[in-house]
Amino acid sequence: MAGQDRDLPYRRRDLIDTRRPKRRRSRSASPTPVPVKMARAFHGESATRKPPDYALHRHSPGDAELRRLVDGHRIPNSIFDRLEARWIELKDEASRNAREASKSAARGLEIGKRCNQIHDLKAEIDKKAGVIRTLQERIGEAGKLREEKSDLEEFIETQSQLIDIGTSALRDQRMKVGRLEGEVRELRSKNSELETEVGSLQDIVDQLGEADGEELVGLALEAQARRTLNMVQGLQREVAEKDAREGRRVGEVASLEMQVLEKGRRATAAEQKQLEQARFIEELKKERNGARTRAEEAENIAEEEGKLIKRLLDLE
Repeated sequence: MAGQDRDLPYRRRDLIDTRRPKRRRSRSASPTPVPVKMARAFHGESATRKPPDYALHRHSPGDAELRRLVDGHRIPNSIFDRLEARWIELKDEASRNAREASKSAARGLEIGKRCNQIHDLKAEIDKKAGVIRTLQERIGEAGKLREEKSDLEEFIETQSQLIDIGTSALRDQRMKVGRLEGEVRELRSKNSELETEVGSLQDIVDQLGEADGEELVGLALEAQARRTLNMVQGLQREVAEKDAREGRRVGEVASLEMQVLEKGRRATAAEQKQLEQARFIEELKKERNGARTRAEEAENIAEEEGKLIKRLLDLE
């Protein structure tokens, strides 16, 4: 009770005499105790005023807890009203403080939840950052692998081009060797023909040495005709061989053109080869034309020699 008295806004012991008055004779004209008089003087009340009814507050409405606490005490209504108002203010303030405290506690819990969420989000962000770093490292490795792959592809492409160039060069060499072998065979056949012709000419010379007159002229004409015929036949064979060689070369060029069409990515080298083949074909055409020209010249010479022989015969 003493602890509760200290919480009240007024000191009740200065205003209220809680002791029971003793039944004794007093010279005081007023039956009111001294503390009540002091209270009246403190509140500015008249000493002759009628004493307050101390039991009114028990039956009037008000704060039940306060009435339970002051039950059994003699408190004036004016003081009790002020005490009750102050009590209600304090209770309202306490309830407000409790509500604020509950709000603060709820806010603290919400802040704690948000802090936990922020912590979880930070952990998730760190995890995502680690995953991103790993992906970036893998992307860098993939870039390096792509660069190495491109370098290897370029190296393989270069090697394949070198192989193609070497293959084409080997093919050209084989073709040249084939042409040279053909020319060697032609030269051998020409050599054998020349040897045969020389043998026949030697026979004619031997016959000329033994013959005289018309027989000598006939042998000379026969020898000249034979020589001209052999020359013409040799030139015709040469032209035919050149034509056949040109046909083979044209076929090779056609096959090369097909290869060039099939291998579009090697167009530059193929075009160069085609230009070389075209130049070679032009050279073959020039050689063929030259052989034809020489054959025509040989025929003209044979005709002129025939005319001369006829003139000699006419003169004889």
